Amino acid sequence: MLIMTETPLETGIDDLISGCNLPSDWTVTLLPDDPLAVQLNGPASQTLLLLAGRQIITAERIEVLAIGYREKELDGEPIDHVLGALRTAKRPVILPWGAGKWIGPRGAKIAAWVENGLPQGVFLGDNGGRPIGFPQPTAFAKAAVVLPGSDPLPVSGCWRDVGRYGFHLPATIDPARPAQSIISALWDLDTQPKVIGRRVGFFTFLIRQIRLRLS
Repeated sequence: MLIMTETPLETGIDDLISGCNLPSDWTVTLLPDDPLAVQLNGPASQTLLLLAGRQIITAERIEVLAIGYREKELDGEPIDHVLGALRTAKRPVILPWGAGKWIGPRGAKIAAWVENGLPQGVFLGDNGGRPIGFPQPTAFAKAAVVLPGSDPLPVSGCWRDVGRYGFHLPATIDPARPAQSIISALWDLDTQPKVIGRRVGFFTFLIRQIRLRLS
């Protein structure tokens, strides 16, 4: 399963639901009992589940990944309001690491949250773009759970990173309602799951950061 966290401007999940932008020879199976998930079927009997989510940028410019959430109205709102609304909806939240995102006042806010104990369903996020050998963020060492993801950059060729870094969630998945299974399992998660895959090397990281800023 891939967890998709789209910006308010992106329509990837909706495109797939309508049968657009499918890879050659792939088909879509809609899940009537689970509007937050889409099943893709490959020509060699592959099955790929996509779980909808939302990337939210708060008023403080802190990135929040809301799992199993598709509404757009929280973008640009204060962080406390965003987290409160997602907690009321019982949607897991990931606060992802990014180059330069956890410094200054933003970094201090993240550190304070971790020091005081993150609320249920709120996790720090690592990503495959953090280079191998790079110092681990201090907040990671103090957090009970860090969820890794591939989190590809919007740079040409980085789509190949999708699925290169993630985690194994020890949970039973209801095939009729896979999104709800994942949401419930993440909401109750309190121990570090097994990390799978690997991050990029430092040279690749550096080149990509340069290309990102030039674009």
